[in-house]
Amino acid sequence: MKKQLLTLLSAGLMLNLVGCATVGSGDYHGNNAAANTPLTAPVVDNTMDADDHIKLADVVNTAKPNQTFVYKSPGSGRSYEFTSYEVYVNEQGQPCRHYKVKAMFGFTTKQSTQVACRVDGVWQLTN
Repeated sequence: MKKQLLTLLSAGLMLNLVGCATVGSGDYHGNNAAANTPLTAPVVDNTMDADDHIKLADVVNTAKPNQTFVYKSPGSGRSYEFTSYEVYVNEQGQPCRHYKVKAMFGFTTKQSTQVACRVDGVWQLTN
């Protein structure tokens, strides 16, 4: 059942990529030269390949509050867990989201808690 859920989740994320907006993930997301800022701290970012960054960017763009996604990277075999916390509008009127990304591989777990805001149509880290 868990394997089927992960397969469905992965397929759903892939379908969402077709219409996803520009996100602050640099070259990880097509030709987005407007932003070169990854969407997670280096401790997690350094474990991710380009496809993993695309998945993360899509989830940052579409996740609802208190929603958790689990993703297993086909390239590296690493597992990632994304948990969306609050979604809000900051003082500048920009949509923002608070979230955690956890990378799990072998006996190692690395995590990063972030806040990203959408600035000029691009998601960028604020912390």
